[in-house]
Amino acid sequence: MSEDGFHFLRLLLFMASYSLDVHLCDGQTSEMEISYITLMFFDTVMAELSREYGCCDHFQYEDEDGDRIAVRSDEDLPAFASHLQRDGFATIWLVECTTSDLNDIPAIFPSDLKHLNLISHGQFGSVYRSVHLPTDRVLAVKCISLGEFDEQKDVLKELALMKKCSPCEYVVSLVGGSVDSQVLYICLEYMDGGSIGGYDLKPNNILVNSSGHVKITDLGLSKIMDNSITRTYVGTTMYMAPERIRGGPYRMESDVWSFGLSLWELSIGRFPFKLPGDTLTVNSVIDFTADIQRIEGHPQEFCWLINGCLQHDVKQRWNMGDLKESVYIKEAWPIDHGVIGEFVGKFLNN
Repeated sequence: MSEDGFHFLRLLLFMASYSLDVHLCDGQTSEMEISYITLMFFDTVMAELSREYGCCDHFQYEDEDGDRIAVRSDEDLPAFASHLQRDGFATIWLVECTTSDLNDIPAIFPSDLKHLNLISHGQFGSVYRSVHLPTDRVLAVKCISLGEFDEQKDVLKELALMKKCSPCEYVVSLVGGSVDSQVLYICLEYMDGGSIGGYDLKPNNILVNSSGHVKITDLGLSKIMDNSITRTYVGTTMYMAPERIRGGPYRMESDVWSFGLSLWELSIGRFPFKLPGDTLTVNSVIDFTADIQRIEGHPQEFCWLINGCLQHDVKQRWNMGDLKESVYIKEAWPIDHGVIGEFVGKFLNN
């Protein structure tokens, strides 16, 4: 086979996707597609499963002998990937998180905290800027009233997801927490610059600080609090990719759409699908066709990036690799934290 033929076959392999029959922790079943690229790492597989179905610890699949095989790490993944590539589909069972998964989250009790001011308030809880008295560290403390058992299970799953993502420098870190009198206290790194905009990725979940760092916050917890603390005029649904609005499965490319839409909003200072006096509807997103020629104050490469992110056809939409290799992002890398910090400082001083 020629070198060109080899590269073509390799490209086809990377574009491949496989069907999963997913048995959820509550006994229900669902179907989803998973790409070959996602199967390269255990963490990317779990991120996609957790995003679609809530946080789970690992999963099991049924091999050709009918035995349940657990997949807990990268070492277990090749056998599962081979099974998928051979049959084109697989049946898996999700294994949910338990309280033991959170044992290493530092305990921070209400008596350890002094609330300095209220940041936001909703039907099910509040967010405070607080000081942790033993360390004199300022934290963002989310206080969520726990209700039914199923709701508590959801919170447990999302906390496990936050714990797993905390080591990432681009995610607001989980510092600690506790439960007291049916109130969950979640203590997070405090970002003094607040949100850039007004889970599914959206500007409201992107925070900045005066040191010039930009981080994602809330993760799956925004699902729990979206009807209270994090609700804005433009709801989470409006940042979803068209396939998600139509009820289709989550893909990593769905986040690319949300990322591109958030960047576009930040560049023009308003939600792109709503003009003054217009009524904002879901159809505004579904009917949109990306053909952005010019955005004032931004180079043509930025428009290319936005257009690439906002393709209705998932196969035509940019993926994470395309973003990383884009001219605009390459020229903006590494991040100049000083410029961002200076901008945030001016905003805070005003």
